[in-house]
Amino acid sequence: MTQNDKALFRYRLIAPLLDPDLKRGEKNTLFAAIAAKTQQLPSGREIKLSRHTIRSWYKRYRKFGFDAGLKNKGRGDRGKSRVIPEEIVQKACDLKIEVPQRTLRTIINILEKEKVVEMGKLTKSTLHRIFQQKHLTEKIPKEKGYWQRYQAEFPNDLWQSDQMYGAYLPDPNDPTKRIKTQLLAWLDDCSRVIPHAQFFFEAKLPNLEHCLRKAIQKMGLPKKIYVDNGQIYSSKHLAVICAHLGIRLMFARPYCPEGKGKIERFFGYVRSSFMPELPVSNILTLEQLNEAFWAWLDLEYQHREHSELKAAPLQAFMAHKEKMRYPTEEELKDAFLYRETRKIHKDCTFQLLGNYYEVMPALVRQEVEIHYDPDAAETVKVYLAGDFFQQSGILRMPPQRRAKEETAGNSNVAPALIISKD
Repeated sequence: MTQNDKALFRYRLIAPLLDPDLKRGEKNTLFAAIAAKTQQLPSGREIKLSRHTIRSWYKRYRKFGFDAGLKNKGRGDRGKSRVIPEEIVQKACDLKIEVPQRTLRTIINILEKEKVVEMGKLTKSTLHRIFQQKHLTEKIPKEKGYWQRYQAEFPNDLWQSDQMYGAYLPDPNDPTKRIKTQLLAWLDDCSRVIPHAQFFFEAKLPNLEHCLRKAIQKMGLPKKIYVDNGQIYSSKHLAVICAHLGIRLMFARPYCPEGKGKIERFFGYVRSSFMPELPVSNILTLEQLNEAFWAWLDLEYQHREHSELKAAPLQAFMAHKEKMRYPTEEELKDAFLYRETRKIHKDCTFQLLGNYYEVMPALVRQEVEIHYDPDAAETVKVYLAGDFFQQSGILRMPPQRRAKEETAGNSNVAPALIISKD
């Protein structure tokens, strides 16, 4: 499991706590609910976490952000034994069995007062892990599912996203064939405004990211986004983008479409109002289709009074424009960068996207994280242990070939004798 996987797992766990509208009591209740639930690590192993551990991740993220706050920097007690003697384990288990309602803190206090364990030697997270291994933790019954009618209180509190099939267009690579288009859209739950929507030939992850970036540039950052469990929405990169921008990523339950009713109604309106006009138009390219769709969106949908809101979506959205928050272009660019780990070779290079990049000798044999834009990979950012180290550019000549040419050009190498038969 990579550091990135660990950081994503921790972010998904604390994401509900990052809502700025949460009251103190609500936040404490969430800490308890998260700690009570069994969590599944990216490796598949199931664990339970203490409130102390969850709170420390929450505080580190708030202070240092995603990379510096949630990725491991290494333990200060590495190499030292952290094993709790069996007699202490047995005594702690006996205290829990005697009174199952005893808290971890209470049991630790009893052990310390009876001098069974040294002050500060036993932590709540260690004791919780012991109880979990001994099956002494209480099982929390699963809640029965139900649905309630819901609408976000303010614009940008919650966005929904989904996709629908669109019109057939000629294949750019073979005009004799026709390809079905797909519409990717983001919808604001409160105002029903469409921050951005666009037709593509494929609903791929880069296209979804393009739509999300355009939506944020136009309408600001959402607090939460709500998506289904499709492949492009459950990608690790989308989770990283949300973590860096402080957006909580939420997923609909499988086979439960009720939660995305608003965007489904928008798609229904697209099918009934926009799509029927396409057969009588002269649209032949994807660019023409999107130009026509954006014109319809701006002139028809965004300014048309919504039956429930009694206002046009754009009007409802702009009524709370003071609540919008926009990231800087640099913050937005960094959030959308792809991330991969590489080990630096002995010749101070690493490979990415079929290219060689050169770094400082200090990074030789080190494992680093590369942040890059696939569409602008001339320069990439190199991070070591979560901290920015340097920028690296493409090495135009592969290192093996470069080494041969440097050897050939070395003046210490004796030139070969040329013998003429004449």
